[in-house]
Amino acid sequence: MNQILKPSVDKNDYIECEYCKNKLYRKTIEWQLYGDKKVLTLDYERCNCKEAEVYWNEYDLKKLKMLEEERKLELMQEFAQKAEKIIKNSKMSKRNLNYKFENFDLLVKAMTHSSYANEHRYEKKENNERLEFLGDAVLEVTISDYVFREYPGYNEGRLTKLRSSLVCEYTLAICARDVELGKYLLLSRGEDATGGRERDSILSDAFEALIGAIYLDGGMDRARTFIHTHLLKDVEDKSLFYDAKTILQEMVQAGPDPRLEYVLTREAGPDHNKEFTVEAKIGGKTYAIGKGKTKKGAEQIAAYQTILLLKKRRR
Repeated sequence: MNQILKPSVDKNDYIECEYCKNKLYRKTIEWQLYGDKKVLTLDYERCNCKEAEVYWNEYDLKKLKMLEEERKLELMQEFAQKAEKIIKNSKMSKRNLNYKFENFDLLVKAMTHSSYANEHRYEKKENNERLEFLGDAVLEVTISDYVFREYPGYNEGRLTKLRSSLVCEYTLAICARDVELGKYLLLSRGEDATGGRERDSILSDAFEALIGAIYLDGGMDRARTFIHTHLLKDVEDKSLFYDAKTILQEMVQAGPDPRLEYVLTREAGPDHNKEFTVEAKIGGKTYAIGKGKTKKGAEQIAAYQTILLLKKRRR
């Protein structure tokens, strides 16, 4: 039979409160467990004087903070292990990127969207936003250097337009799809369920983060090689994006049916985050569909896709 006995106090075992000098005893609890006698000695009781209460409140807050930091460290370790396992199991390899990471943690971080980090109660600094910031800078200087050297006859305005076409969200999202980046992204369940792996904004940000990770892992030369391999392989087509609507209008007017129109077929999402879907039609026939955060942006994408389709048919 198990039996808990009353707590006992040894009047000779005490300490004094350093503020009011009250005697503080500690209790001993005895109980029977399957015939064996067990003894538990508790800590000294806390004094309830005003000064002692202030001390113990501060002590408890510090203790709680320390436990929270320990738990945060555990979560960080769990997160890193889980994320690394996901990326490795997905077989994202040198074959996709033409680059092999020495520091695999950088690749994991580049693939970690803020939604995944937030869902796992992870620190913001461990998502890919900082790497995106760095990659954006590396990308801009690399593209600026490229267009400056390759197009000596372009003035500042034409160079700016060309660079804008090469580093815009849509173009970077295309590059991200070329290396199947969406398959390897670490997203929250909600973001994944709502099509986050195919969203241009998420893909373009991840592509920039990947550039930043390569820069930190292998240096500027390796990052530049990656950009040239995956972004600058079809500059002629990508350069058409900035003035896509104007270029398409000129192409259509030179054809048999000059009727070009953009038809809004869908408008979804809240006011602060809408998505517009537009069809580009020539002579009443749909040639391409564009999606964007604005109607104008969706029309530009639809126009660009139509240009590529027409160029392909003429080859």
